[in-house]
Amino acid sequence: MEIIEAKNNGFCFGVRSAVQTTIDNASANTYTLGDLIHNETVLKMLKSKGIKTATSVDEIPDGATVIIRSHGIGKSTYDVINARGLKVLDATCPFVRKIHEIVKSHYDDGFDIYIIGNALHPEVEGINGWCDGNATIIDENYDIELIKPTQKACFVT
Repeated sequence: MEIIEAKNNGFCFGVRSAVQTTIDNASANTYTLGDLIHNETVLKMLKSKGIKTATSVDEIPDGATVIIRSHGIGKSTYDVINARGLKVLDATCPFVRKIHEIVKSHYDDGFDIYIIGNALHPEVEGINGWCDGNATIIDENYDIELIKPTQKACFVT
């Protein structure tokens, strides 16, 4: 049997960078805010290096380092982290960060924001956080007829 390895395989560069950043900064006082990525094997490896996962900023002790997951977070969460004076290592994927910028810019310009995706996914939650949580989330159950064509609208996915 011949095994041919695909030219592109493994993690995308954003996830690869997030994992490497986390490994490079592993200590007993380092936390990820949410699961860094969707990969149980990697999460177990990070835990073995002393990395802890917090589900909210409130769980992170003063003086700790917080690593922002590859899916990113909303603006208000950054505000809370900065107000607490925590050291931040932002491992948000650059493509996701670009969506944050697009959403914020268009929202500030009066556009209605529509996010195509799963409302419960951390990436969608983070994107929605850049328009004050006012996006309309479009998933497989959304009635597309609710979109009014006269609105200024920005769609991201």
